Amino acid sequence: MLRRKLRKGIRALAGGATPSRPGEGEPHPIPSFGGDTVVHAPKRANGGDEALMRKVAAKVTRLYLTTIDQPLAERRATIAEALGLD
Repeated sequence: MLRRKLRKGIRALAGGATPSRPGEGEPHPIPSFGGDTVVHAPKRANGGDEALMRKVAAKVTRLYLTTIDQPLAERRATIAEALGLD
């Protein structure tokens, strides 16, 4: 779907149209889940890092979805508190 939209936009631009911008006219940026939260965790001595990463990623994803309407700073604070990072 994204590729189709990009191709359509490229063709429109090549034809002289003004490209549309995501969120144009919106009062706030479009929320995304693309890395606005970084969780630091020391490497485990017994291995098991992949299991830890999966567990933390699943928890952060649930937190993102439940805090999507919060402003970014508030969302980050909520996530940090829920993960015990505050």
